[in-house]
Amino acid sequence: TGKSEPSFMKLAAIQLAAGGSAGCVEVAIMHPLDLVKTRFQIQSNSPGTTDRVQYSGLRDCFVKMYRGEGVRSFWKGVIPPILVETPKRAWKFFTFEQFQKMFLFGRDKPNALTYSLAG
Repeated sequence: TGKSEPSFMKLAAIQLAAGGSAGCVEVAIMHPLDLVKTRFQIQSNSPGTTDRVQYSGLRDCFVKMYRGEGVRSFWKGVIPPILVETPKRAWKFFTFEQFQKMFLFGRDKPNALTYSLAG
């Protein structure tokens, strides 16, 4: 059928797009949990403080955020992590794919050593 291999630039673009989109999606999905974790970390329950514990648990925090601030509150501050993670993941994915080729050591397919060295 005469299909040729895609050019390096085309493969690089595909790998960068795949890695970047994966990073962006990961942040969009995980940001609400990260935000809840941060809210737990900054609340105080130390003796002698006047601050009271705002959230009694994970569900309580999600419910209070939703009721008090709306659904958009789960993605407050999401832009900076997206701006950091998208290019970082794009570059990681691209370099992993390139290093795999370097560490084949004459084999046709990668093995565990190849993945370990490339990762």
